[in-house]
Amino acid sequence: MKGWGLVIGLLAAVTLVAVALKTLPSGIVVVAALGGCAYGSYRFNLSRKVAKANMEPGALGLQRADGDPFGLAGLPLELLNRGSGGGSVDNVLWGSWRAEDVKVFDFRYSSNDDGDRQFTCALMALERDVPAIVVEPKTFFTPHAERGQLSVVEVEDRGFEETFDVRAQDPRLVASLLDDDTRQWMERQDDMAFEVNGRMLLTYVQWERRDLFTLLEAAAELGRRLSVGLVPES
Repeated sequence: MKGWGLVIGLLAAVTLVAVALKTLPSGIVVVAALGGCAYGSYRFNLSRKVAKANMEPGALGLQRADGDPFGLAGLPLELLNRGSGGGSVDNVLWGSWRAEDVKVFDFRYSSNDDGDRQFTCALMALERDVPAIVVEPKTFFTPHAERGQLSVVEVEDRGFEETFDVRAQDPRLVASLLDDDTRQWMERQDDMAFEVNGRMLLTYVQWERRDLFTLLEAAAELGRRLSVGLVPES
């Protein structure tokens, strides 16, 4: 219906301009048309801002928190331990998503190679302990010095290996997690990274590509995959 409304509105506008050109000086018509375009652009941008605001956090059913009341910056996760001076957490949201307790936040740290780097993260609890594993897009260009102590794991899938860096505490876990279906699913997540350690599942994207709904959906899906037996209990 929105698409048809747009088409009808455009046709009406064209008809109005044609009629106006026959009855009014062309200069007045041009000025009026430009003014209408400017107003339409303003309304469109305003509606986009409203839609974006509705996603953070009201429409998601989450609450805001001041500072870092949950101590997220100190969690034993590889991403959150990057940066020589440690990183900072802000814009914390928390609450229930699809019956799961979640925390969403921005994490920023100073990289020696690339200045400040910022990510938007979603943290969710798992039902079982899982040894540490990180699956991160190569497009993040994370310097080797900032990749922690986990071992690099080779995956028998050239396309996936060209797209992602995989690091893990136990290579056998990676073989169990990254089956064909899960690899294909991860490749469809549009430059999204995943980290698991113990009962913590962290899903994150570069801050410029933040989309909280998509991030939470991906976290919930990977949590479901981990809970149905893709990964053996450690």
